[in-house]
Amino acid sequence: MAAPLLTIASIGVTPNPINVFIVSDTEPEFRDNGGDLQQGDRWFDKAIGLESIYVDNRWVAMSQSLSK
Repeated sequence: MAAPLLTIASIGVTPNPINVFIVSDTEPEFRDNGGDLQQGDRWFDKAIGLESIYVDNRWVAMSQSLSK
């Protein structure tokens, strides 16, 4: 009988960054963990109800709440 396979470590690079969703009253310059913002990250400005997406190193507004 063969010995069971045991993974000790796995090293690799994700080809696509994992996007994050940030909720904040102010425009974020970094991710919550201090990392750089990535293309496709999303930010919801809870003060004004505006959702934006990070594209080409800037925040682009996507939608705005009509309930305010």
